Amino acid sequence: MRRARTLLPALSPSKPHPPGRKAHLGQCTESRGPPRTCSVQGSFSAACAGPAEPRVSRRDFDKIIGTWYVKAVVADKDLPKEKRPKKVSPLTVTALDGGDLEAMVTFMKGGQCHEKRVVMHQTEEPGRYSTFGGKRHMHILDLPVKDHRIFYCEGQLGGKAIRIGKLVGRNPDMSLEALEEFKKFAERKGLPQENIIMPVQRESCIPESD
Repeated sequence: MRRARTLLPALSPSKPHPPGRKAHLGQCTESRGPPRTCSVQGSFSAACAGPAEPRVSRRDFDKIIGTWYVKAVVADKDLPKEKRPKKVSPLTVTALDGGDLEAMVTFMKGGQCHEKRVVMHQTEEPGRYSTFGGKRHMHILDLPVKDHRIFYCEGQLGGKAIRIGKLVGRNPDMSLEALEEFKKFAERKGLPQENIIMPVQRESCIPESD
């Protein structure tokens, strides 16, 4: 049986596999697409105004690679119940040729292990990556708190504009200092703090294959 593959975030679950042991990290592929800018995002224009967020530069590329734990999530609108992350597994980022990145996460559903993957294509702007054929952009932002970053996505979900920020760290323990910086980021971007979700950390699984 081949390993199930879906894009991150998936709108429908991939073909399930029986639950397995803890995950090893994997790769995937994703189609390229033309980049978008804030000027054509319409509802994103206000969010892009104001002081620029500190971004991870290409020379710090190695600091992006590896395992990240999602500490908190915020969106500019109330997410559907099925899209709210109550429990999350670690997110793994690996490097591809040409400066592209790919991310992978596993999750349990119906007692079976599923896998979500996405490729982030490098753009001319440091720390900004194009995904899903240019329909979304991921910004990897630096924080003054050690071993923490913000993954900020803006684009289309289900045909509607959406902005989502994720606070990630190198270990599963919550840092109050990092959380405070994340709240400040949400305020600068106009993301309602009442929409901040702090999901429960869970171990990765691995879909079994023949």
